Amino acid sequence: MNFFTKLILWLCITIALPFLCIEMAAQAPLLVGPNQYAFQFSGGSGPTLYGEYFNSTNVRFEYRSGAGVPVMHLGADNGDLWVYGNLNLHTGSLLVGPDRYAFRYQGSNGVITNYGLVFSNTTSSYEFKDSNTANLFSLHAVTGNTYIKGDLQVEGLSGADTRMVVTDASGNLSTQSMGGGSGLWSQDGTTAYYTAGSVSIGTATPATGYELSVDGKIICEQLHVKLSDSWPDYVFADDYELMPLEELKAQIKQNKHLPNIPPAKVMEAEGISVGEMQRKMMEKIEELTLYVIEQNDQLTEQQTEMNMLKKQIELLEEQNELLRQQMNK
Repeated sequence: MNFFTKLILWLCITIALPFLCIEMAAQAPLLVGPNQYAFQFSGGSGPTLYGEYFNSTNVRFEYRSGAGVPVMHLGADNGDLWVYGNLNLHTGSLLVGPDRYAFRYQGSNGVITNYGLVFSNTTSSYEFKDSNTANLFSLHAVTGNTYIKGDLQVEGLSGADTRMVVTDASGNLSTQSMGGGSGLWSQDGTTAYYTAGSVSIGTATPATGYELSVDGKIICEQLHVKLSDSWPDYVFADDYELMPLEELKAQIKQNKHLPNIPPAKVMEAEGISVGEMQRKMMEKIEELTLYVIEQNDQLTEQQTEMNMLKKQIELLEEQNELLRQQMNK
């Protein structure tokens, strides 16, 4: 092809092509048959499978890969957009309406499930849904409060012992061993126990000689104290020497407290041993019972003597009355 032939061909294309486009625009649009490409990318050796394809079977526009499979498609009726690869937003944001899914899981059979992430406009929370749209995990967008329906598992911890989650004053979370290895606490089923030393609550300094120290109040429905010493039923033994009341009166007057009971100053300084104090109080209650019995015996004896004297007085009065009558005759 010589130079003049090429020049004529170029002029024809340059001048005629705009008129051809104007003519097509003024008439009908470019028509594409069912399951056909609207356009294909032409490679160096001819047309490839890259291009835009209208899938009339599924009623959607498809952008296809070099293998002829969809990499993105747009529903022609419903507007659903499917992306088979990564969706990169460089300058914009993915906008989601209130109470709508940000993403949703599609099963291997193509069925759309209820699994996914929803922003709840009602609760202002990000919510991960299960198959029944119930919350599995939610994060409040304002307060940051977190809800977890199931178990929380932390991986990557050293050792095979049981651990607990603790927080410091700044709110930082960490784990602490509860047993096994170098841990202090051990676990047997649902029971946790500690045998390495004493336990303190409300204070970092446990009281010397005690297994449990609590700096504060304790409330419980039932407290069982098992004493190492004997219960004071020895008070009722025949050989028990009960202090005479006169001697008890003298000691109380002198010491201002019952015998064998610590004075107020000692209890204020050292506290009260509940078990030992219960034992001492029972000792005094049993001694008091003996005093009452003794007093009752004395009153009974006195009443008997008074009744005998009363009868003697009545007898003497009768005798006096008889003598008086005889003297008056």
